[in-house]
Amino acid sequence: YIVSTHAPEVIGFANPRTLHLAKRSGYESSIEQLDIAEIGKLREVAEHLGVSMSDVFAADRVIWVEGATEELCFPYIYQSLHGPLPKGTIITSVAATGDFNTRRRDPEIVYEVYQRLSAAAATLVVAVAFSFDTEKLNAKDTAEMVRNSGGLLHFLPRRHFECYLIDAAAIAAFIESKDPASSGAATPEVVAAEIVAVAGEHPFKIAEWKHDILDPKWLAAVDAANLIGAVCAKISDSRAPFNKKDDSLFLVRHILEHNRDHIGPLGDYVRDLVVAVSG
Repeated sequence: YIVSTHAPEVIGFANPRTLHLAKRSGYESSIEQLDIAEIGKLREVAEHLGVSMSDVFAADRVIWVEGATEELCFPYIYQSLHGPLPKGTIITSVAATGDFNTRRRDPEIVYEVYQRLSAAAATLVVAVAFSFDTEKLNAKDTAEMVRNSGGLLHFLPRRHFECYLIDAAAIAAFIESKDPASSGAATPEVVAAEIVAVAGEHPFKIAEWKHDILDPKWLAAVDAANLIGAVCAKISDSRAPFNKKDDSLFLVRHILEHNRDHIGPLGDYVRDLVVAVSG
């Protein structure tokens, strides 16, 4: 049997174990079996149907996250560490204003985004949670905002997502994958040494830096996304640029395969978000 539908709610309701995508090219059709675990393939389905991810994989429990990186990586991390997301739960990114995505992270901006999304979702979903980067918000600000939201707001314990991706072996593997000429030069030892060097220089040097790239206090506060980019550029002579949106998943996969404990705290955070909307 070949069953065809352009109704996204059917896909979401069925919660399928396998999914096939039928494409037409001219007068011929081809059928491709998709890997449900590959978020990129799910995006392909959405684009093919001309709808959004949340339309295709319909949900009544929504976790709003900071951006495309978290939307891509959080489900992957959850599935790798805890199994499939509960039926009816999706993780989708905030379509935020430009101000929200800049370095300026005022509490008022977070409140505005939270309030707008809460109002929009009120009649559509059973439960929602919101995950935002801490960036430069202090503990007092975040605690007050969580309290005022009734516990719906959650803040990443570290400054941002990439703070969990500072892993010398994963970064070395990424550089080699982008720049084969770096093979042999981009070893974990070389990467670790370069992280130490870059972390001690402007603009990355911070009060928490104690010359230990595994120090939890430093990992919680460092501008990790830009630091990783600087290390990759330095070692590869800019032949292996790191783009957080496109390349974070590579690091996540490598860490999950080779150093799972390193990303365990992030896995626990994602699990807690899912629990928060599961009732």
